[in-house]
Amino acid sequence: MLHGYGDNAFSIMNLKGFNKIADRNNFAVCYPQGTKDNKGINFWNVGFKGHETETIDDVHFIEFLINKLVSENNLDASRVFVTGESNGGFMCNMLATRKPNLFKAIAPVIGSMTHKIYDSSAATIPIPVMMINGTSDVVVPWSGDTAYDMLPIDTVINFWTRTNRSTHLTIDTLPDINKLENSIVIRYKNSDADFKNQVWLYKIVNGGHIWPNYFTKKDFDASEEIWTFFKNQ
Repeated sequence: MLHGYGDNAFSIMNLKGFNKIADRNNFAVCYPQGTKDNKGINFWNVGFKGHETETIDDVHFIEFLINKLVSENNLDASRVFVTGESNGGFMCNMLATRKPNLFKAIAPVIGSMTHKIYDSSAATIPIPVMMINGTSDVVVPWSGDTAYDMLPIDTVINFWTRTNRSTHLTIDTLPDINKLENSIVIRYKNSDADFKNQVWLYKIVNGGHIWPNYFTKKDFDASEEIWTFFKNQ
């Protein structure tokens, strides 16, 4: 599980609830810590504008970490998943294009892609993807942000549905449990002809730059939804 820009591993471990989910379902969860960028801020090197001189290879770091954890803890290398928030969500997409064979599925939350990720020639291997994004996000805007090289969410979803050959689409709306937030969640489920290689998008209409859980958007808990998606792959 990958933290966001300026955040840290300790914070997301305590706020996202994955430890409790892991204990209930008998899986291991790891919270890597990113390095600092040229401004001294914790980050993952995914190709944002302003990071052109950064040389840290976070893809190699995560690959090394996975191999080490699998080897030392007798884990199942065929069932490794990655999720992340914001900059960590970008990193999920980068890992899936560079090292798709390492992962069973990914789940970027309030993240997108840069052109450095999108233009990867390695993105030819299907991998299940679940994304969660808000239409009113001002940090990672739904329509993209050229100032930091963030692609529109529709572009990212189309990228993955094309890579996964997911031509079958079903749409449903989650129950609007919390009427006070003035938002609804529309879920788009893309899959191939055999209902595999799924690409799901949880579109939070009027949703902002926040991980939906116990504190906000109580229509669903992102961490629980992500684990449900992962375990069914």
